[in-house]
Amino acid sequence: MKQITIFIFYFLLISMIDKLFAQRVVISDSLKITNISVSRDNYPLLAIANDTLFRRGYNDLKLVNGFGVLSDTSVNTILTAEGFVEQIGINLPFYKFDTLSSGDWQEINNYPNNPSPRSGHIAAFLNGKMIIWGGSGGSNGGIFDLQNQTWQTISNVNAPTQQNNGNKIFALPIANKFVIWTGDAINSKILDPNTNQWSSMSSVNSFSGISGYTIVCTDHELLFLSVNSNGSIGKKYDIDIDLWSNMSQPNNTTIGSYNTAVWTGNEMIIWGGITPSSIYLNSGYKYDPHTDVWTSISTSNAPTSRAYHSTIWTGNEMIIWGGVGQGGGYVNTGGKYNPTTDSWQPLSTINSPVPRVNPLISWTGSAMAIWGCDTGSSSAECQTGALYNPSTDSWKVISDFLSPSARQETTGVWVGDQFLIWGGRDAPGNATKNDFFALTPSVGGLSFDTNTIFYLYKKQ
Repeated sequence: MKQITIFIFYFLLISMIDKLFAQRVVISDSLKITNISVSRDNYPLLAIANDTLFRRGYNDLKLVNGFGVLSDTSVNTILTAEGFVEQIGINLPFYKFDTLSSGDWQEINNYPNNPSPRSGHIAAFLNGKMIIWGGSGGSNGGIFDLQNQTWQTISNVNAPTQQNNGNKIFALPIANKFVIWTGDAINSKILDPNTNQWSSMSSVNSFSGISGYTIVCTDHELLFLSVNSNGSIGKKYDIDIDLWSNMSQPNNTTIGSYNTAVWTGNEMIIWGGITPSSIYLNSGYKYDPHTDVWTSISTSNAPTSRAYHSTIWTGNEMIIWGGVGQGGGYVNTGGKYNPTTDSWQPLSTINSPVPRVNPLISWTGSAMAIWGCDTGSSSAECQTGALYNPSTDSWKVISDFLSPSARQETTGVWVGDQFLIWGGRDAPGNATKNDFFALTPSVGGLSFDTNTIFYLYKKQ
């Protein structure tokens, strides 16, 4: 009975707090600000000025006690006549809701068994589960169940050797398994996320000691291509039958290292890179693993020569963006390649992100999402991003409201309706993190507005 009484009291207390914080004030129409609300979530203060919504987060006002309203002028006779007093020194630039930015950020709770802080790790998502593995500062990995919102520590039994910034991860849908590639087949492993068990892969006819891999993942195979001063080597690994086989070799004088590649569902497309003689390329090839045939793709209207660029597959086009050009400078241009018509179209640069190398990149189903950066970029670039819509050839800036702090060497995965970002290290700085954020693309977003200042008034 005592427990029931305590529960009822707690319920009534929460209800009273909800009512208190749900207050809404309507100010005279003569003011630009016509509607202000206070709530106990992350957005306690809202204001509408000239039909534009402004928000301010709870942490910005946590030292302000009592109920307050906002004014766009420091001398507001309407508010003072009602007994409100301006809080001197609390002048607040707000986040402005607009249609030029997009995205809603939310920090995910730090659930038990969250992997230890790290950077340079790898991540992948498959059938409702995301895994984190490797990196600098991490002693093990974790499996995050999206539906149950729980972490499970990855078993270390028969696990691959941890490597900093050297591992690659691939999700194979048909096998419903993850492949952790560490540089050779002997030390690489396959993880079953349902049983949390590792298994080995055959090393017969595989290769080792080769750097500069380009790897794409089909539904059940991994396609490997390595290009260096000694030539090119290509291999296929079939996870269903644990078998390695050779690939025919393209002309290695026209395929460079530090290229990018995508899997279209039928073939691999590889583009760009640097030749052994340090020539940057804007050429590419298509490879059909069923016929073992390479075909060159058009260079007409292709993006300028580059390496270290970003690439995604939309379902019918390959999009190239960013990277490093021939002179070593970063670029923020790109192009769309249609393999059916063997043709290129340039990307608009209006509202395009500032140049950077190796940002997080994902296809959302309707747009290419780019956020953050890798080492070599400035810290300011590591907390920004944009969404590119290929159907309209247009960019929208991703909101920085409640976004993760500027960071490098982080990871991100697309989970169907959200972009999940985990870990990394401060930019600038070296402190590693294990925080967890979700970005939900939206029609509009919140951008920081320093031109509109609001003044806080409190009822005395």
